[in-house]
Amino acid sequence: MVEGINRSIIVALSSNDVSGLKPYASTPHSMHKKIVDDTLLIGLPTAKEASSFKTIMSDFSVAFDTSINQDKSKLFFFNTPMPIQRNITRILDFPISTLTYKYLGVTLPDRPLAHCTWEALINKLEKRLANLTF
Repeated sequence: MVEGINRSIIVALSSNDVSGLKPYASTPHSMHKKIVDDTLLIGLPTAKEASSFKTIMSDFSVAFDTSINQDKSKLFFFNTPMPIQRNITRILDFPISTLTYKYLGVTLPDRPLAHCTWEALINKLEKRLANLTF
């Protein structure tokens, strides 16, 4: 199933419907990440990007006869004006949340993190995930 959403995002990227984030010039665009059973969709705070993600999620749901879990779905904004947040919230119909919570046992702050802090966080998450059994 992950491959289906991956292909949809690649098509949307190639047709300039989405652009994702590119934190550094030397890094590729970041569009989505799969962590355990969660998928993070990452994009610019624009109505066009939100509408494209809505279409991708809708197509994915139809293709795999599934639905998006509204109780688990949240929007996170960083340095985004409130009118844009409201518009994207209306398009995607998910509640706005903040990163002041624990994910996989790691507390995530509500302020931007430096690159070296992200590295430490990712290393912690990788260690925790390596110890999971299925």
